[in-house]
Amino acid sequence: MTIVGLGVMYRPLTFATVDPVVAEARGVPVRLISILFLLMLAAAVAEAVQVVGVLLILTLLITPGATAERLTANPGLATVTSVGVALLATVGGILLALVSSWPVSFYVATIAFVCYLAARFGAPALERLQGVPTD
Repeated sequence: MTIVGLGVMYRPLTFATVDPVVAEARGVPVRLISILFLLMLAAAVAEAVQVVGVLLILTLLITPGATAERLTANPGLATVTSVGVALLATVGGILLALVSSWPVSFYVATIAFVCYLAARFGAPALERLQGVPTD
C-alpha cells in the first residue's frame, strides 16, 4: 500500500519537498500531499513496529536516508541508495546474527551506522583524493 502510494505521488511529493513555495504556486496541493505522506509513513511504521520494534524502525527510517543524502543529490538515486542501504543492513544483520549470539537489532543498527559513517567521512575523503571539488 505504501509503495503504491509513493509511486503515485512521487513527482508532486518530490517537487513539494524540494521547493514547496514554487510547487504551491504551480498548483501542487502541498498541504494535502504532506498530510498523505505522513499518513502513509504512520501506516508503514504502525505495521512494521509490531515486527521489529521502535528503535529498529527509527534506525531503518533515518540512517539509510541520511546515508543516501550524503552520497547523491539526485532524488531518484537517493531513494534507490536508501533502499539499498536498508536492505544491506537488514539482510546483513540477519546473516550475522545467525552465526553469533548477538541479536539481529544490534547488527542492523551497527551496519546502518557504519554505512552512514562511510558516506559521511569516506566520500569526501575519496573526492579529495580524486581532486573533485566538494561543497
